[in-house]
Amino acid sequence: MRIAILQSNYIPWYGYFKIISEVDLFVFFDTAQYTKNDWRNRNRILVNESPVWLTIPVGDNINRRILEVELPSNSWREKHIRSITYAYSKAPYFHLVESFILPIISDRTITSLSELNQNLITSISRDIFKLQNRFDSLTEDLLDYNPSKKIARIVQSFGGTTYISGPSASSYLDNRDFLDANILLKFINYGDFESKSNTTNRDQAMLSIVHGIAWHGQDALNVIGGS
Repeated sequence: MRIAILQSNYIPWYGYFKIISEVDLFVFFDTAQYTKNDWRNRNRILVNESPVWLTIPVGDNINRRILEVELPSNSWREKHIRSITYAYSKAPYFHLVESFILPIISDRTITSLSELNQNLITSISRDIFKLQNRFDSLTEDLLDYNPSKKIARIVQSFGGTTYISGPSASSYLDNRDFLDANILLKFINYGDFESKSNTTNRDQAMLSIVHGIAWHGQDALNVIGGS
């Protein structure tokens, strides 16, 4: 069974969903420490040809886990919905954004950052991209292991035989830890957008997946990845 493990991010970029599309089970790692100025509570869309940040103002306290971060009750939801609508209402597939993304952002019964992110990610995966993989969440952290051994132990605990990772994790994942656990470690290629000659797809990929969905619909992963 192929498994990926990542912290939940706010309406994440193309590469996040590329990883999801490659696995049988995707595990949210929201027992990890919250990091500020990161992708947990913010992402970018394109407004008038310029990237614009959408940030949920959850505060700077890093002494909490992602699943412990509460959503503020101010008007950030309305601001994000207005910005997304202004940026993409004329795009050919805006109806998908309007049907499956904006209602989750506007849902005030969702009170934690983790729940918001996970709901958005699972809805985009299942309702828009029609991915068939399963989702699960870690409920407790493994504090006694280094990052590489920790990931190998988590994959093992879910019965995984292959761990799928983005290329940036090669800086800390040690293949020996996975071999010891009888797990195959694989790093995915995000696609042709990484080519210097493919600037249009690369620029799209670096934005929230909202941009790709609005302009390319269900085919966004293939278009941005250059398939």
